[in-house]
Amino acid sequence: MSTRFLPRFFNEFYLKLKYYDTEKSGWLPREVVYNYCASKLIRFDPSLIEPLLSKWEAFDGSNIDYKFFSHILNYKEAIEYFPRIPDLPPECIDFRTTYSEIMKTDQERDESRMAGIPSGRYFDLDYPITPNFYCKAFRTCLPQESDVQSCITPSIFTLMHVNHRDMYAKREPDVVRKVFKAAGEDFSDEKFNEIWEEAKKYHSQGWVCFETFRTALRKVSDAENSIS
Repeated sequence: MSTRFLPRFFNEFYLKLKYYDTEKSGWLPREVVYNYCASKLIRFDPSLIEPLLSKWEAFDGSNIDYKFFSHILNYKEAIEYFPRIPDLPPECIDFRTTYSEIMKTDQERDESRMAGIPSGRYFDLDYPITPNFYCKAFRTCLPQESDVQSCITPSIFTLMHVNHRDMYAKREPDVVRKVFKAAGEDFSDEKFNEIWEEAKKYHSQGWVCFETFRTALRKVSDAENSIS
């Protein structure tokens, strides 16, 4: 607005709104204020400015304090008071943490056994230990999996030394096509390009990985089956 209006415009703006205030109450219906703003090509979103005016007690739901409204539009005048606008509603604010909950003075000690599958490497400790009846070599020879179940029944990907990062890494078209062809999927150039373009939609920068290509392949196949 500083490039469109001179500083004296805002005083004239206020006086014009004051002219419409026949009851001399200092308030005008919001439709009157908005229509006059529109005539001066001052546009804004009422759903955004009305809550802000309510914080300043310049909007009661239907009427606007036009003097204060003119004041906040004037870029030459500083606003002395800014109301505090919380980021979250009060009912959503909770300052409790897991640590504060377990460290209460009246908290009973939990003596029950911990659930879950035990880890093979004691990841919860700050220093390496040697388990009972084991030698120090087991510190380095223990498996790299996160739990014992993964050691006992490894997946096909584990046996082939493939982890989840390999499935979501950025891949080139020829690499993806080669892998899926080895898995039994044979595409024509036209169909592969169609699936590739669909897979690019799953990433903000158009990157394609094995997982997004598989998802796009399923979507294209389902669409073809529904048509047939």
